Amino acid sequence: MDRENHAMVETPIACTLPASEQGNRSEAVAGLLRSAQRVDELADGYAFQYPGSEEWATQLLAFIVSERRCCPFFVFELAFETNHGPLWLHLRGEAGVKEFVRDQLIRRREVLGVENRPCSCCA
Repeated sequence: MDRENHAMVETPIACTLPASEQGNRSEAVAGLLRSAQRVDELADGYAFQYPGSEEWATQLLAFIVSERRCCPFFVFELAFETNHGPLWLHLRGEAGVKEFVRDQLIRRREVLGVENRPCSCCA
């Protein structure tokens, strides 16, 4: 399937994990998001900032690979700032994805103030 036709396929915003696995996965994701140093709102999702270490790069890449299996509606981006600066995990997508991230992930993480500006890797 070419990129143009692939983009036209509508993917429902729903986790495909069996209910028996969702609780454990939710806890793992919440732990990862709680570790973010900063959360910025994007036009179509959110950006989460993490330390720029190899360990964090490995952990975030493993998260993306795992989440792609059960949440195919996400667009994942992992940005590496210059001079070994922070890493940015972008969770984005079509209409409804931003609200899903806010309602299901950020509120569970208890983020009180999400900054309303582009993350520094996109500015």
